Amino acid sequence: MLSLFGALLGVITSIIPQVLKIYQNNKDQEHELALLDKQIEANKETGRQRLEEINIQADIEAEKKSVIIQPRPIYTNKFVEIVAGLMDVYNSSVRPNIAYAFFVLYAWVKYALYNASNKNIMLVWDQDDKAIFCTIIAYYFSYRTLKHFSGKK
Repeated sequence: MLSLFGALLGVITSIIPQVLKIYQNNKDQEHELALLDKQIEANKETGRQRLEEINIQADIEAEKKSVIIQPRPIYTNKFVEIVAGLMDVYNSSVRPNIAYAFFVLYAWVKYALYNASNKNIMLVWDQDDKAIFCTIIAYYFSYRTLKHFSGKK
């Protein structure tokens, strides 16, 4: 009986190191998989950041290309220089000039209606006029406020 017990003990003790080795290999593989998952996530994040850098750089390059300022020619005649300066001012203010022209036309039409209605302002200034006036005022003042708070000059 003792020999049977010894043989059984010998088999069990020879199996234990193999079981421990298999267990340790499984733990090592799980650890390596976890490390690989972390490395993949880090690589993805690095790729996203690099892509964002590339996009920002492309935006900067596009901005640089769109902001190319044409050099002004040098004029010898003072009158020509003054006229060129006035033309530059006018060319940079096309939209405001169109808005001013339509405002003058609108005011002229309203004045003509005022005179035609025997000086009765209530017939001339209706709900639509109030809505247009409020829209224009709100646009310009909200634009200035947003421009002020956004830090753009």
